[in-house]
Amino acid sequence: MNIADEPAFPIKYESHGNRLELGLSKRDYIAIEAMKGILSSTPHVDKQYFPQVVSNAFIMADEMIKRMEQ
Repeated sequence: MNIADEPAFPIKYESHGNRLELGLSKRDYIAIEAMKGILSSTPHVDKQYFPQVVSNAFIMADEMIKRMEQ
């Protein structure tokens, strides 16, 4: 599992010898935080720009993941 796919805040579950970690991926968590920053710095974002905001947030998340992997 690479860093981007690891859970940001893992919930560990074990049953009958099977282990499982659940949770939001680090990539998704970083993108959410980036999106919050983008949206909070702009007084109004029209709905037509939402796809671009999401894309930019994941671009930022991917760059941060690259730095974490160095």
